[in-house]
Amino acid sequence: MSFACDGLLIGIIIFTVYSGWSKGFIKSFMGIVKGIASAIAAYAYTPTLSAFLNERFILKPITNGIFETLKGYAFDTSTDLYDLDRLALELPRELVSILERYNVNIPDFSSGITGLTSVTEDVVYKCASAIASSTASILSSALAFIIIFLCGYAALSLIAALLDLIFHMPILNAANKLFGLVFGAAEAFFLVAVMSILLSTLVTSLGSIEPDLFGAEVIDHTVICRFFVEHNPLKRIYDVLI
Repeated sequence: MSFACDGLLIGIIIFTVYSGWSKGFIKSFMGIVKGIASAIAAYAYTPTLSAFLNERFILKPITNGIFETLKGYAFDTSTDLYDLDRLALELPRELVSILERYNVNIPDFSSGITGLTSVTEDVVYKCASAIASSTASILSSALAFIIIFLCGYAALSLIAALLDLIFHMPILNAANKLFGLVFGAAEAFFLVAVMSILLSTLVTSLGSIEPDLFGAEVIDHTVICRFFVEHNPLKRIYDVLI
């Protein structure tokens, strides 16, 4: 998976630089403009869309899976209710694994449910939701950023295409190609910075759900992705512009 992450970024670099040379200056320049503008829009509106995605699509499916596990271990057949106090004392291996995957502090979780006996499904569901909330929030934010960024990028791409038709003149073709190569390289740098941060967030978060395939160690073993995550040029650009 580490190789795949870096391979994706290398592919983006090669494609974008070549695309800058082939498209020329105008399209490449607009590529940087649309990338920056899309990223700013994504930063500005991600919290709003993230809250919507989390509430409607992300949190509930993750919570349901954890809820079923908690129900199975906490159900008290003698009362047809749930004994979370017993769950805190026993801490089954599967539950411990879930808590670790979702980065939940196990002692805090145990103390939080200690003394809760004969509780209803609603209480158990709230416990499951609390376990899932952090990971669900991260996934929602990452998906919201991707959606806004791609929508903005697509809209500005249409504008760039119209401008290229207006400014594309045969007499300036050589200069257009040369400056297009330079701007293509700059665009590649920016896009790789964006993708590195998104890959790091998604791969790390998905480690809670599929630890055998994803996780923070996947990013740690990359070269390009780790470099951009550690230096985060996107954040520096955002801090300068805002």
